[in-house]
Amino acid sequence: MTSDPTRLRSAARLLGWLAVPATLLLLGTGLALLASAEDPPYVDAEPSFAAGDVMDFPNARDRILWGTGPDLAAEDVTCVHPGPDGDGELEAGPPPGQEAWSTVTDDEGVELTYLASTAEVLGGVPRARCEGPGLESVRISPAPDPASKRRTGTGVLAASGVALVAGVTALRATRAPGR
Repeated sequence: MTSDPTRLRSAARLLGWLAVPATLLLLGTGLALLASAEDPPYVDAEPSFAAGDVMDFPNARDRILWGTGPDLAAEDVTCVHPGPDGDGELEAGPPPGQEAWSTVTDDEGVELTYLASTAEVLGGVPRARCEGPGLESVRISPAPDPASKRRTGTGVLAASGVALVAGVTALRATRAPGR
């Protein structure tokens, strides 16, 4: 039967070896988060709303409104959020630094044009409506937060460093005497 110190050493050594794949997994995840921070959001084919329809959002999270239409010019489309004091206009076009999101293509090959975002409205937007020449339909996607992805990616990279140090320390502390 093995003694308790031997079992403890074996367990610590096992944890040291398990830190190796954990480090690689955390490193890969952190790098993937940092690399994808500026990627445009994924836009589902459904739901799709006709131009002029009021779109109700079940929760007031930030959304991006995307338009479709062969002759669509985003600058000619107006998106508003109806409120108790009248309609408030949503800021048109992608935010500064996100100009690459002006148009995206969905899985079916349909080109979508960035119309507006509800992110700038304090307190959220429970509903919105978009109208304008050339606008056939409107789709909705969650508004990603690139800064949040970068912070999370940086934190995961830091955790990979901690896992590496912990693993190396455990392996060095539990190596056989005389090595």
